[in-house]
Amino acid sequence: MNRYESLAQAERRAIYERTKAALQIAKRNSVTLGNPRLTEAEFKRNVPESVKKATAARIGASIGRAAKVMKVIEKAREQGAHTLQSIADYLNEKTSIARLERACGQEPL
Repeated sequence: MNRYESLAQAERRAIYERTKAALQIAKRNSVTLGNPRLTEAEFKRNVPESVKKATAARIGASIGRAAKVMKVIEKAREQGAHTLQSIADYLNEKTSIARLERACGQEPL
């Protein structure tokens, strides 16, 4: 190991020891770590609700994107693309959501 690696390793060890000691002192002094305005009960009550909202938003966005792609697939079928390969080729020509929306005759968001 060269000198700089040895110094870096010693510094990491020192930081670790200082942090560990500070946390032990805080624990002895009954210091609450984390967001002091959020009690454990509030955390347990609010986190699942926020997770539900975020999940619903992601699902909604996915359904919206799938509907847009499906419109393009329908247009591809109207233009004679009936095999998976020909539909994939058609979709690859439309590389962005904005292009997919324009291909469906919609105004891009």
